Amino acid sequence: MSGANYTELFLKISRNHSLTNISREEHLDILIKIMRSFQVIYHS
Repeated sequence: MSGANYTELFLKISRNHSLTNISREEHLDILIKIMRSFQVIYHS
């Protein structure tokens, strides 16, 4: 699964706040962590 696929999935989840009960700020924090982990994978 590519980074774009994960981002798409993440956006679908973040649109449905009734499912997650997580604030927008927390979603952004999670997304940043996901993107950082992809950078580590791509560089190694």
